[in-house]
Amino acid sequence: AAVASKLYGSATEALAGIVQDGMTIAVGGFGLSGNPTNLIRALRDSGAKNLTIVSNNMGVDGKGLGLLLENQQVSKVLASYVGENKLFAEQYLDGTLDVDFLIPRDGFVSKGYTIRNTDEGGDFAVITLTASNFPA
Repeated sequence: AAVASKLYGSATEALAGIVQDGMTIAVGGFGLSGNPTNLIRALRDSGAKNLTIVSNNMGVDGKGLGLLLENQQVSKVLASYVGENKLFAEQYLDGTLDVDFLIPRDGFVSKGYTIRNTDEGGDFAVITLTASNFPA
């Protein structure tokens, strides 16, 4: 039996047909290091809304996951550290962003999330989708 290829020509192709409004998406990286930058941009460009993001942090204004905040695509965040993004703070304080604050990094595992990154530069890194987002 042939094995289906998991290689795509672009981040947009990799996310095509998978991304939907309301998904929970776990994103690898630490700070701005090791983030799947091309996939984050493709996710922003998809226009998906009401996303729950599980990540170490939410980037900074204009970079990393901060791009999704700028586009008002995120409704909830589960994170270990949230201190360097002004827009994150504004959205939390005005009530448009629900936050599960400061989950210890080992707490992600106990909540059933797997966060991994396959490329330190971010170009071919993986946004891991939780199993509940895939059709049976």
